[in-house]
Amino acid sequence: VVLLKVPWERAEGKLPFVLRLVDADGHPVVLEGKPVGLRQELGIGRRAQVPAGVPIDASFNLNLGPMTLPPGRYRWVLEIGDEAASTGFSVVSRKA
Repeated sequence: VVLLKVPWERAEGKLPFVLRLVDADGHPVVLEGKPVGLRQELGIGRRAQVPAGVPIDASFNLNLGPMTLPPGRYRWVLEIGDEAASTGFSVVSRKA
């Protein structure tokens, strides 16, 4: 789940974004010949009750299915316009 605080001025339209998975070196993760991620638009509406200048909450969820990644460090990168946010995680090997 992704929760965004969209500036009031940017509401009432489409907000294009890119979400991608990168490895520890910042290279795109490729599975089955394709980079893992997506490029989409999020429709943002503004209710009449929201005063001008108040950020608008927008959320969406992703269901990417299972991925088999080799052990290592990874980072999800979300890019919206000229802004980016990211969060990292690690995959460890199971020892028998």
